[in-house]
Amino acid sequence: MRKVVLLVLTVTLMILFIFVVYNNRNNNVNESAQPNESQENKEEIAEPEEVTESEEFENVENPWSEAYLNVINNLINQYGEGAIEAEENDITGAEVMTGVGIVRLIDFDGNGTYELYCAYADGSEGWVNRQIIYGYDNGLVVLLEESEVSNPGTDITPETTFLSKDGNVYLVEKYEMKMGNYYTLQNGEMISVLSYMYGFGGESDTLNGASATYEEVQTAIEEMESGGTMEQISFYYDVSTTELIKTKDTIAKIKDIDRQ
Repeated sequence: MRKVVLLVLTVTLMILFIFVVYNNRNNNVNESAQPNESQENKEEIAEPEEVTESEEFENVENPWSEAYLNVINNLINQYGEGAIEAEENDITGAEVMTGVGIVRLIDFDGNGTYELYCAYADGSEGWVNRQIIYGYDNGLVVLLEESEVSNPGTDITPETTFLSKDGNVYLVEKYEMKMGNYYTLQNGEMISVLSYMYGFGGESDTLNGASATYEEVQTAIEEMESGGTMEQISFYYDVSTTELIKTKDTIAKIKDIDRQ
């Protein structure tokens, strides 16, 4: 009888042992098949989120855009929007640009920051005749004081001319075949990198403030303009509605930047 009891106990223990081993083995297999939660989380964190262009610039601050818009709005309130009209005193039916005709964002020194160029009619003439340039450096800065636009001919030829060359932009001013300047931005200031004046009444020509021959002046001008691209905007006779469209597009662009 005792032997029977021992046999039953032995069999029972063997069955329990087999059951425990079997369960442990299954549990190990199930755990290895399940993903590691901490590792999965690490992989999810490491993946960069896709960012659209609008989201990328959504929080970019553009303090200069608001300042430039204020300048533009003040000029328009004072002189009106740009327009093309018939010149009242010209019997040939010439057209002129009036109001705030030209608004341009220009990176004069190629550093990635835009300056603001505006040309407008102040009412003293019947066409666009004044210009001014602003920059922004922790606040609005006047880079070029209000002045007359270029008038290269001996008659009425008001215009604005930009020379783009070697990553820089130059404002070209020429007056009645007498004098000229090529302005650009250097170290935060608009300076004339080339200045000349033709002498009259026995006076000699000058180049950057020094006496020069006519040939030396012409050579300097040719070298300055060589390899560059000239953009000429006329305010009398050869006026173009395209320039007014560019002005509206520029203002719209500044407004879009200001809303970002």
